[in-house]
Amino acid sequence: MYDVYDDDMYWVLDDKKYVIQATNEFDFDKEIPIGIQTLEGGLVSIEVDELENAEDYTPIYIKDNLTGQTHDITNQNFSINLEAGEYLNRFFIVRQPTLNVLEEETLLDGIQIYMNNSISELQLNLIVDTEILNVSLFNYVGQRVKTWNINPDERSMSLPLQLASGVYIVMVETKNGKVNKKIIIN
Repeated sequence: MYDVYDDDMYWVLDDKKYVIQATNEFDFDKEIPIGIQTLEGGLVSIEVDELENAEDYTPIYIKDNLTGQTHDITNQNFSINLEAGEYLNRFFIVRQPTLNVLEEETLLDGIQIYMNNSISELQLNLIVDTEILNVSLFNYVGQRVKTWNINPDERSMSLPLQLASGVYIVMVETKNGKVNKKIIIN
C-alpha cells in the first residue's frame, strides 16, 4: 500500500499494509487481520462488496477481538463506532462465528458427529436440547461440496456420502450456533 489515508482500511500481513488480499486457502481456522485507521473517529462500516473465485454461499464474518463477537458480513454490513486512531489487531476476517464458551462446550459435547466409512454415511446424534437447521460438508480448501436440510424433529440421522477419499469439514448449524468437525472419508 503506497498511501494510507486519514480514514482507511487495509489488510495487515507480516506487519505490512496491503490494499488487496488473495488466498488459495481460507480454512475454518484461518484469521485474516484487517487494519483500520480513522482520523476523527465515528461510524465505520465493513461489508463484502464482491468475492472472486468463491462460492456464492461462502459465509464471511468479521471477528472483533476486543468483544470476542463475530458478525456475518456475507449479505449485510457490520457497523461500529470507533474512537480516532489505528486498529491493527482488533478485527479479522474469519469463516465461522464464535459462540460464547458455555454454548460452544454444550454444542461440542451435545452433538456427536462421525463418519462411518464401512457404510459410507455421515452419522449425527443430537444429545443437547437444540434444533439442527442444516448440515454442510466442505473440502479442506473451504469449498462447500454438500448441504443437507434436516428435519428439526430428528435426533439421530445418517447422511449418505459418496465422495473421494480425503479430509473434510462438517459444519452443523443449530439454533444455538455452529459446530465444526474434521472427518476423514476413505
